[in-house]
This record gives sequence, structure tokens and C-alpha cells, in this order.
Amino acid sequence: MPGEDQDDSGKTQSRQVSRDALQVPRERRPALVFLRGELMAVPIPLERDGVVLGRAVEADVRVNDFRASRLHARISAEPDPENNGLRYTISDLDSTNGTLLNGQPITKAFLNEGDKVTIGDHLFRFEMLDEIDREFQQQIHRLLAHDELTGLLTSKSFFSELRREVARVQEDVGNGRRPEERIARGRRGGSFRW
Repeated sequence: MPGEDQDDSGKTQSRQVSRDALQVPRERRPALVFLRGELMAVPIPLERDGVVLGRAVEADVRVNDFRASRLHARISAEPDPENNGLRYTISDLDSTNGTLLNGQPITKAFLNEGDKVTIGDHLFRFEMLDEIDREFQQQIHRLLAHDELTGLLTSKSFFSELRREVARVQEDVGNGRRPEERIARGRRGGSFRW
């Protein structure tokens, strides 16, 4: 495949670039990409063997939706004997409103790249993303969530974050914790769940 360079004379010179140099193997890792809901276009990496989706603070992926159960569904990785890699399954955790995979209710099913998972009003796509794909998805989310001129959250994103924080505080209060405890944990190096 020819590449182009310019020398001091201003003429374009051709050089050959090997195909092997252009094809750098990229590690593809599993992720859920929000297609509908508060975190639209956000890729959520699935880096552990088991990831729980739900409304509860304990859920690995928080789905802030009144139609989602506290612990709604689990995505698990298991060895795939056919290709010596991993394959992924989704299991409904006896949720009240169920989990849909490509529009069909499921209790447990294998996930394939491009499959769409619906929990409440949220829609996710299961993808195997390389680093370039992840950066692209994050950039799309930044463009949707922040005003380009000021860098501040758009009104939709601001109110989405506010609703998420109110739900978190309500859950803390319901569990007998005071909201100040969360702030103190954050100052001591604890982590906030976003």
C-alpha cells in the first residue's frame, strides 16, 4: 500500500508500507453501550467474571429506572471450549419486569456481539470494543452530556445526575445511613458510584 511523503522540492514521493505494519492486533473487550437511558452512548466495560445490573447501590451497573429491580440481571463470563476464549451469558435475577434480549424475554441466554438488552426503559448493546471504539463511545457521550462552549453539563445531563444523586440519598436514608456519611467516605478516599 503506498504512503506519501514530501521532500524539500515539494514533490510527493511514494514509499511502500507493508500490510503487516498497518494491521496492529487490537485487544477487544466486552462492554455494554447505553443506547437509550440516562447514560446514552456510555460504554460500560465488563471486566469481571460477573457483573450485576440493577437499581440498587450494590449493583455493578446502576440502572436508575423505577421499572428495574434492585438486582435485575447478571452478565457472566465463562470458558468457551470451542475457541479457547470466553463467552458471555445474561441471566435475569427473578426481576419483577423481566429482561429482554433482542426484544424477547429471557431467563438465561448467551450474548453475541450486537445483541440488545432491555431493562425497564434502558436499552444496552453488547459489544466487543477495542481501545479506539471505547474512546469513540466516550467522546460521543462527552458531546451529548456537555455543552461544547462552556464545558458544563447540558440541562438534560444535569437533571439526570441530580435524579441519580437524589435516588442514592433516598436509598442511603432508607438503609439508615445519613448522606453526610457518603461525603465523609469520599473524602477519606472511598469511591462514589457513578
